[in-house]
Amino acid sequence: MIISVDTGNKQIKTEHFVFQSGLNEMDIMPPKLDTKLLEYNGKFYMPSNRRIAYMKDKTFDERYYILTLMGVAMELEDKLNRGLYRPIPNRPVGVELLVGLPPADFSGLYEKFEGYFLRTESPRSFRYGTRDYLVCYREVVSYIQAYAAAVMYSKDMRLRQLPKAFIIDIGGFTLDYLLLRYGEPDTEIFDSLEKGIIPLYNEIKNRVRKQLDILLEDSERAAQILNSQGRKIARYVARAVVAYNRKNIEPAGAGQPQGPQEEGTYGNLQKEAGESLFEEIDDGYEMDQEEIELLKNTNNRFRRK
Repeated sequence: MIISVDTGNKQIKTEHFVFQSGLNEMDIMPPKLDTKLLEYNGKFYMPSNRRIAYMKDKTFDERYYILTLMGVAMELEDKLNRGLYRPIPNRPVGVELLVGLPPADFSGLYEKFEGYFLRTESPRSFRYGTRDYLVCYREVVSYIQAYAAAVMYSKDMRLRQLPKAFIIDIGGFTLDYLLLRYGEPDTEIFDSLEKGIIPLYNEIKNRVRKQLDILLEDSERAAQILNSQGRKIARYVARAVVAYNRKNIEPAGAGQPQGPQEEGTYGNLQKEAGESLFEEIDDGYEMDQEEIELLKNTNNRFRRK
């Protein structure tokens, strides 16, 4: 059974669930609550809206291990409720766990991150809500976050035909980008910047306080302001990343008079940043075999880097 969990700095995402990257740990079972509890290794856990402070290396302590286990539990419960999974007493369910890492951190952290979850061959026994589970991670595989999402739509977005295209992933704390050349990442042009949504929320709150003398107590109003301008901000970020990397991606002889540029070169990429690059794709899309092979081959290249 394959289960994917995105361990974000702001949220944990699975195929069917999203919850905050925050955790309450208790030594004893609390009074009856509406929220389901995870019981693991003699302790009780429940999601918290108080997110964990930014951690580049999430293997530092057990919290992201527990949050991931909670995501796995939610997916198992969903499959069970839909009749897609039937537990067999005393027999562990084998899970292939898929996780993600930012492109700039991938080569240095993927082995450590995968080992963080594998750690032991013994099955994990835990209770979520009213059900007991026995899970064995048969394999843990890390993927490059921004690229893993984009490659699903490589055909619809013509990525294999474009000489150059930037993939940009605006996360909770980091903004990740990488340059694709005909659908494959350039292993020299990628980065993870601490310019994600959370720093942007804080900047909005600070500016509102200084310029309007209004104190936003939490990020909800900041999020509303941000979401109301979301598409404009996305276009601005795309143009900023292209401009930042212009010296690396411009064709030879840039700055000299040239004839019409081919589609996908710097000039057209900058122009398209506010147009076709923001085409919305059907959520029900599934990868075909060609896209799966492209993702696997790229993953192997970054593992050898």
